Amino acid sequence: MARIAVIGAGMGGLAFAAAMRNSRHEVSVYEQANELTELGAGISLWANGTRLFDEMGIAFPMAERSCETEAAYFRNEDGSVAACQRLARDNWYRNEYGYPYYGAFRTDLQSALLDVVGRETIRLGKQLTRLDDTR
Repeated sequence: MARIAVIGAGMGGLAFAAAMRNSRHEVSVYEQANELTELGAGISLWANGTRLFDEMGIAFPMAERSCETEAAYFRNEDGSVAACQRLARDNWYRNEYGYPYYGAFRTDLQSALLDVVGRETIRLGKQLTRLDDTR
């Protein structure tokens, strides 16, 4: 069994720790902040991310907390619509890519990941100052 240190409890660190939850490895997350705060607003979660939700253990909570977006609008610099892709009509996006496109609150994703990872695995107030990979 390997011991894995994840540096940073941001979305990337939490997602990696969540994906490793079923492994035979011991994972600890080190975060320099003294407390975890939930920051941010909306987030777009495309199929290349949502396809990993089962593996990370967050498929159900994210389905409950998110919504499948009806359309994605691509805009010009002046704000006018350059293109619009209908995503939810007849489940086009889900059928095309096999997984949903979600619109969600960043705090909901962070909360779902924290529930899986477990706050007890996160060491707060820790900063990486040196790395010795000679072992």
